[in-house]
Amino acid sequence: MKMASIIVDTCIWIEYFKGCPTIKEELENLMRAHSLCLCGIVIYELFQGIKDPKEKEMVRTDFEAFPYLEMNRSTWEIAANLSLSLRNRGITIPSSDLILASLAIKNKCMVFTNDAHFDKIPDTYIYQPKKL
Repeated sequence: MKMASIIVDTCIWIEYFKGCPTIKEELENLMRAHSLCLCGIVIYELFQGIKDPKEKEMVRTDFEAFPYLEMNRSTWEIAANLSLSLRNRGITIPSSDLILASLAIKNKCMVFTNDAHFDKIPDTYIYQPKKL
């Protein structure tokens, strides 16, 4: 049985590329299970921080193996509605997190993150690794 797809947040990818052993092991297991997917906001956040062109090309090539989730009109509306609903409750969440969450909600994915913002976004399911 295939595990639900998981969108990996930028903060987790950064730990992976820094060589964090527990994150590295967890992501490699998820990669082997074909459970990961990417989205534009994560690519944007990661690539704007990679200064070495060779490293950027290596990551870009590796990322081509993952399914890619695209924003569409209904996903943008989910993000806007989440933002409005949270702001009406006095909660401000970065747009990048709302975009990622809206993709996860729309595509029935989990989010692998250590960012506490996601705990405040309704209908977002956080991937909880057993070993971390």
